[in-house]
Amino acid sequence: MIADQTAQPTPLQIASAREILTNPDQFCDIPSLYQTSWEILKAERGQTVDLDRICPPAHQSVPASGIISRIRSYAHSKGYALRPEHSLRASAKG
Repeated sequence: MIADQTAQPTPLQIASAREILTNPDQFCDIPSLYQTSWEILKAERGQTVDLDRICPPAHQSVPASGIISRIRSYAHSKGYALRPEHSLRASAKG
Protein backbone atom coordinates (compact mmCIF):
# COMPACT_ATOMS: atom_id res chain seq x y z
CA MET A 1 0.00 0.00 0.00
CA ILE A 2 1.15 3.52 -0.67
CA ALA A 3 1.20 5.44 2.61
CA ASP A 4 1.25 8.88 0.98
CA GLN A 5 -1.41 9.13 -1.73
CA THR A 6 0.63 11.80 -3.52
CA ALA A 7 3.61 9.43 -3.95
CA GLN A 8 4.05 7.76 -7.31
CA PRO A 9 4.05 3.96 -7.19
CA THR A 10 7.14 2.12 -8.37
CA PRO A 11 7.13 0.14 -11.64
CA LEU A 12 7.20 -3.09 -9.59
CA GLN A 13 4.15 -2.00 -7.57
CA ILE A 14 2.30 -1.15 -10.79
CA ALA A 15 3.18 -4.47 -12.42
CA SER A 16 2.11 -6.39 -9.31
CA ALA A 17 -1.17 -4.46 -9.06
CA ARG A 18 -1.97 -5.19 -12.72
CA GLU A 19 -1.16 -8.87 -12.23
CA ILE A 20 -3.51 -9.09 -9.25
CA LEU A 21 -6.40 -7.21 -10.86
CA THR A 22 -6.21 -9.06 -14.17
CA ASN A 23 -6.06 -12.52 -12.55
CA PRO A 24 -8.84 -12.53 -9.94
CA ASP A 25 -9.08 -16.32 -9.96
CA GLN A 26 -5.55 -16.55 -8.57
CA PHE A 27 -6.00 -13.93 -5.84
CA CYS A 28 -9.72 -14.17 -4.94
CA ASP A 29 -8.96 -15.54 -1.48
CA ILE A 30 -7.08 -12.34 -0.48
CA PRO A 31 -9.57 -9.42 -0.86
CA SER A 32 -7.21 -6.84 0.67
CA LEU A 33 -4.94 -7.21 -2.36
CA TYR A 34 -7.69 -5.82 -4.60
CA GLN A 35 -8.02 -2.66 -2.50
CA THR A 36 -4.28 -2.09 -2.42
CA SER A 37 -3.90 -2.81 -6.14
CA TRP A 38 -6.74 -0.46 -7.03
CA GLU A 39 -5.15 2.25 -4.90
CA ILE A 40 -1.78 1.76 -6.63
CA LEU A 41 -3.23 1.98 -10.15
CA LYS A 42 -5.27 5.07 -9.26
CA ALA A 43 -2.13 6.70 -7.79
CA GLU A 44 -0.29 5.93 -11.05
CA ARG A 45 -2.91 8.07 -12.82
CA GLY A 46 -2.55 10.85 -10.25
CA GLN A 47 -5.92 10.05 -8.67
CA THR A 48 -6.85 9.33 -5.08
CA VAL A 49 -9.18 6.69 -3.64
CA ASP A 50 -11.75 7.39 -0.95
CA LEU A 51 -11.87 3.95 0.65
CA ASP A 52 -14.91 4.92 2.77
CA ARG A 53 -16.99 5.27 -0.41
CA ILE A 54 -16.01 1.95 -1.96
CA CYS A 55 -18.43 -0.88 -1.24
CA PRO A 56 -17.17 -4.39 -0.62
CA PRO A 57 -16.85 -6.55 -3.74
CA ALA A 58 -20.19 -7.84 -5.00
CA HIS A 59 -18.83 -10.33 -7.50
CA GLN A 60 -17.86 -13.95 -7.32
CA SER A 61 -14.50 -14.97 -8.68
CA VAL A 62 -14.53 -18.36 -10.36
CA PRO A 63 -11.32 -20.12 -11.38
CA ALA A 64 -10.77 -19.82 -15.14
CA SER A 65 -10.92 -23.60 -15.61
CA GLY A 66 -14.54 -23.59 -14.39
CA ILE A 67 -15.51 -20.84 -16.80
CA ILE A 68 -13.72 -22.50 -19.70
CA SER A 69 -15.50 -25.81 -19.11
CA ARG A 70 -18.88 -24.08 -18.96
CA ILE A 71 -18.16 -22.17 -22.18
CA ARG A 72 -16.94 -25.31 -23.93
CA SER A 73 -20.00 -27.25 -22.76
CA TYR A 74 -22.34 -24.54 -24.02
CA ALA A 75 -20.52 -24.26 -27.37
CA HIS A 76 -20.63 -28.04 -27.76
CA SER A 77 -24.39 -28.05 -27.05
CA LYS A 78 -24.81 -25.51 -29.87
CA GLY A 79 -22.87 -27.74 -32.26
CA TYR A 80 -19.66 -25.72 -32.59
CA ALA A 81 -16.57 -27.70 -33.61
CA LEU A 82 -13.95 -27.00 -30.97
CA ARG A 83 -10.30 -27.88 -30.79
CA PRO A 84 -9.49 -30.41 -28.06
CA GLU A 85 -8.93 -28.69 -24.73
CA HIS A 86 -5.36 -30.00 -24.41
CA SER A 87 -4.38 -28.18 -27.64
CA LEU A 88 -5.65 -24.93 -26.15
CA ARG A 89 -3.39 -25.33 -23.14
CA ALA A 90 -0.39 -26.06 -25.36
CA SER A 91 -0.98 -22.96 -27.49
CA ALA A 92 -1.49 -20.77 -24.41
CA LYS A 93 1.90 -21.80 -23.01
CA GLY A 94 3.72 -20.39 -25.96
